[in-house]
Amino acid sequence: MLPPVTYYCADVSASSAEEVATLAYVVHEKCMSEGYRLLGSEPGAALADDWRAWSQSPSLAHHVTLCFPVVPGPDADADPNLRFFPETDALSILGFGDYSVIPELWEQLYEGLDRSGLEPTGPARLIALVAPYVGAHIQPDEFCYECIIPIDA
Repeated sequence: MLPPVTYYCADVSASSAEEVATLAYVVHEKCMSEGYRLLGSEPGAALADDWRAWSQSPSLAHHVTLCFPVVPGPDADADPNLRFFPETDALSILGFGDYSVIPELWEQLYEGLDRSGLEPTGPARLIALVAPYVGAHIQPDEFCYECIIPIDA
């Protein structure tokens, strides 16, 4: 079950997980410079309609929405960068390793979705649970990711 969350979101184009990670720093700084307070209980996420495109066309730039959970202010409805995601059931998979493991995680998760006969109810989320942004030097083989697809169970 994914909890309800309000994200500060920005659309970017990237052709690699490394590029997404770099752009995430830029979006995070923009969020902070606009005065938003991060919601510490939820992780940031990268959203895409179908992450399989990354493994099928790895050299092309793909659309990704980078999102950081925030405490919405009184003018939340007026900010087009804020998106509310309601509580939902989800399929997920956890994986470890450098960025190169991410496409295989998505393949496994989408295969499970196809076998289940369930349909996604929103964009898939990639969450880096342990990665360079945590403020410590982390060896790439110790990175930890969660790939999540919202569903209506």
